[in-house]
Amino acid sequence: MDAYQALLDGPNEIVHLDQSFIDTIYEETVKWEDEYAAENEWFARVVESQRGFKDNMSVWPEYRLPIGTMGR
Repeated sequence: MDAYQALLDGPNEIVHLDQSFIDTIYEETVKWEDEYAAENEWFARVVESQRGFKDNMSVWPEYRLPIGTMGR
């Protein structure tokens, strides 16, 4: 938390983006990935792998211990 506080105290601008903007960027990114993957077999394999990993990680919160409980 000290590092985050240093960011807040420093000459940094923290920008909070509207969720609708984030959703639009995500949708456009997926569309671009799909179009590029249709032209590039290697890229298609990478995107498929990344999306599979992301899907597998969706259950991570079920296994994650609360912060600070390890080693006690």
